[in-house]
Amino acid sequence: MASQANTVSRSLDKLSTELKDTTYQQQRSARDTVDRNFEQRLDQTEKLKAMLEVALNNTNVEIQENINKEAELEALKAEQEKALLWTMSMLECRSTERPVRERTDDKTQYSLSQLGAVLQQNIGSEKELINGCRTDNQKLHAMKDILTLDLEEKTLALKLDQEAYDASEGNCPTPYYVPPKTVGHTTMGAWIKNTELNCLSARRCIENSLRLRQLADIKMAEHRKKERTAVSNMLLELRANIAHTEDLIQKLEDCIAETQQKIADAETMASELETALNAKYPSMDLTKHRYTHRTTGRPAKELMGDWVHQALRDEYVLLDHAAQMLYDRMMEVHRDIDFLNGALTQLQDDLSDKQTHLATDKKVEASTGDCYPGL
Repeated sequence: MASQANTVSRSLDKLSTELKDTTYQQQRSARDTVDRNFEQRLDQTEKLKAMLEVALNNTNVEIQENINKEAELEALKAEQEKALLWTMSMLECRSTERPVRERTDDKTQYSLSQLGAVLQQNIGSEKELINGCRTDNQKLHAMKDILTLDLEEKTLALKLDQEAYDASEGNCPTPYYVPPKTVGHTTMGAWIKNTELNCLSARRCIENSLRLRQLADIKMAEHRKKERTAVSNMLLELRANIAHTEDLIQKLEDCIAETQQKIADAETMASELETALNAKYPSMDLTKHRYTHRTTGRPAKELMGDWVHQALRDEYVLLDHAAQMLYDRMMEVHRDIDFLNGALTQLQDDLSDKQTHLATDKKVEASTGDCYPGL
């Protein structure tokens, strides 16, 4: 009996030892499996968290770049709106301040109109780009919220997994019963894919925003170039018009001086003719007196066409003819003076209009220098 008992005891000890070894090995294997899974999950979560941090940082950078680009566009639009107001005021200035006869749709007026059209087109395009920036920023902010939430969840999950992984036997809080949470049906592949899709969506939003900013840079350069070209063309026409007007003013001044000299010469001639005419009257009166005195009261038998009678008569006819010629010439000179005075008034009116026109164009030129320094 004792021998059997010893045999049974030894068998039980052996079985117990084998059972302990088996359970230990199973426990060790299970723990190793859990640790490997923890390490894989922690590594994967770290990678996804790093991806989210990079995507979130890039999104924040792009949001700020977009805000800066929107501010640049707003500043350019404000500049061009100011330039458009200036252009409209210059068109109004030339339309109202120039004399009526000078209000023609010349090349300068056309160039100002073209500049206004370019500015209106630029402003419309800039408004579209600004709206595009705002739309992209709304998308980027929405993407930022998604990335932030995903990152917060990944950070919390990483913290919990790390704490669970770092826990050791005998170093755990007193266990208590916690009802198990319902585990989601998301697989590891879907879990990874969801974050990768979020990062991909963020990258696409950033790329779209970047393309819009690059387009905005191109458009802004084009707008400035088109505006400068239109302003340069307008100034070219304006300065050519100023030079032409100055040339006309010089010609008008020369013509006025010449006309005034002609009037002065004609007035001198008229005065000389009047003096010569007045000088004929005493001689005519004397001849008429002699002729009348000889014939009035003279005996009939003494009335005859002698050589004295004929000479007095010839002298009077000659003097009368000369006086008539002087008078006719004097009247002709006076008519010339009246015509020249009329022409002088017209020339002076033209000169006044041209001077007003020139002053208006120079005002526009000076104002252009204030609005567009360096041109």
